[in-house]
Amino acid sequence: MLRTLRRSQLVSYFGVGAMIDFPDGVTLMTAGIDSWYKFIDNNDIEPFRVVEERLQEQLGVAEFRLPPDSASFGRPKSLRHLRIPLYTFPRWHYCAHCGVMKFLPLCSEPHRCTGRRYTGGENCATLPASRREVMRAMRIVAVCARHGHIQDFPFLEWVHRSKGHTDSCEMRFLVGDHTTNLSSLRITCSCGESRDLKDIHTPGVLAQMDIRCSGHRPWLGPNYNPSTCGDELIAIERGASNVYFPATIDAIFLPQAAQGETEFEVAMKSRIGQRLLYDADTDSDGFVRDCELICETNGISSLRYASFLQFARESVLARNESLARGNDEGDSIGRTRAEGALRKPEFHVLSAGISEDAKQLQCQKIDIDRYGTPLDEIFAGITLVHKLRATRVFTGFTRYRPPSTPTDADSRALSFRAVDWLPAIVVHGEGLFLEIRPDLLAGWSSLPPVIQRTEAIREVAQRTGSLSPIALSSARIALHTFAHILINQFATESGYGSSSLRERIYCDTSRANEMYGILIYTAAGDSAGTLGGLVRQGKPDRLVNTVVRALDHARWCSYDPVCIETNSPTHNSLTLAACHGCALLPETSCECNNQYLDRAMLIGLPHEPELGLFSAILDEQLAVYTSE
Repeated sequence: MLRTLRRSQLVSYFGVGAMIDFPDGVTLMTAGIDSWYKFIDNNDIEPFRVVEERLQEQLGVAEFRLPPDSASFGRPKSLRHLRIPLYTFPRWHYCAHCGVMKFLPLCSEPHRCTGRRYTGGENCATLPASRREVMRAMRIVAVCARHGHIQDFPFLEWVHRSKGHTDSCEMRFLVGDHTTNLSSLRITCSCGESRDLKDIHTPGVLAQMDIRCSGHRPWLGPNYNPSTCGDELIAIERGASNVYFPATIDAIFLPQAAQGETEFEVAMKSRIGQRLLYDADTDSDGFVRDCELICETNGISSLRYASFLQFARESVLARNESLARGNDEGDSIGRTRAEGALRKPEFHVLSAGISEDAKQLQCQKIDIDRYGTPLDEIFAGITLVHKLRATRVFTGFTRYRPPSTPTDADSRALSFRAVDWLPAIVVHGEGLFLEIRPDLLAGWSSLPPVIQRTEAIREVAQRTGSLSPIALSSARIALHTFAHILINQFATESGYGSSSLRERIYCDTSRANEMYGILIYTAAGDSAGTLGGLVRQGKPDRLVNTVVRALDHARWCSYDPVCIETNSPTHNSLTLAACHGCALLPETSCECNNQYLDRAMLIGLPHEPELGLFSAILDEQLAVYTSE
């Protein structure tokens, strides 16, 4: 049976390994990418290829490909009926009419019940096929938080905890009067055993039954033979928001001559980050000598040569110093360096307002003096991005906990056989780039209350393995939160919903690659781009009021005083003063899954106004408005 999905969904929340609830009541799982173009000649795939060399170097793949679409006009015959396979998962299904449960194959059509009614009445097996209920997927599954494995919840073992079961056992799923209460959901068996589901979320309950992860990856199909994992299984509801976290990474198109660095240098910086990430035995002197030889061989100019080698030396020394301290910070340095190699050229182009290729990237840098107070006290530069092109790549996924970085998800899990490509889409749109003044952040980030709140988030993030420590700083938290409140304000003024706007944070506190900036943009799959409403909000006659209103609205939240007084993050929410009433965004808009936010770092606390990065500026501006 054919079902329709948008391309953008296949590189996000309906990507490989995701369970999709379709309107007809059927739940299916997206298959691995090795089956997307399984019987297609490589020459016929050309219309689906996407080139973004900077991302290809960082992710170590030969190319990206668009997900197949339904268009057939002008395509080779082999592509006209190209489809993405979907597997049946969960495999345990039940009949809403009689409650009979059945374990279906991975490759199966929607199955109509053939069991008999539990308490008399009509027999499902005797009903005409058109009147039989289509069996529905069970709402509970079991996931492995560490490796992203998923398997059906062991209902047979759950019910027969006190004795074994046989092949003749027939289970039924019965729903009580209160369907939202797990204690009203009961599994019964024809052998007389029965048990409700109220204890499924008890920590370690499956481990106590000696049931552990078996390494299942149902998205790889029936031919995949799982290897025993042995990690703890966690029972989770099929529709829960933490059953699937897609990992994506974006790159903005840059004109070749305007990148500030050659493609070779960008690629080499990315390789440095990758080598530091995966090679724990990197020798500082030897690695730098290798870089020197490569630079000389490829004719790198003396100025770029010095800058490039400084980057290599700092990277290696930082990694080795971290390893000497005996923590996992070295891994994060590799990831951060690789990310910096990707974003630093973008920061250079956007801050300079370069737009050599106007069809793909059209920038207009506005003199900051035209904005006046208070924006000249906040921003070092403002660039209107009339056109941009972004490549969004799906790199993998995690379960139960979101990935700390896009490269944390294992892309090898996306396919059964080795492939040298990843799914991607290309979007076009517009944006507003805001470069933050470094001197504004310098003194503020060293204040004791700022350090204390940053360390509170860092400590929980390290303990839960949610974020590499080097990637977190007070400046990043402040810029991230500032981007969120600006997006919420733009959503009320620009005509775009908050789910249509996205953030891109440029933050690096190292001296060699220092950058502080925010890109807020909107993009669509249409090559014509978007309508210009966001760029219009960045013009001098509008942006001042937008920024002041955003900061003023951030001073009050409908959940205060509870929200603003939050001073301890939890393992489920690595935020402080941030909630759905003030700073949280739709998950598609945020780079960090709504983590690492703190509104107090922008506007301060009632008893600590100096904590706020913009407290003094906002007070001065509101005083001006009040006097007027």
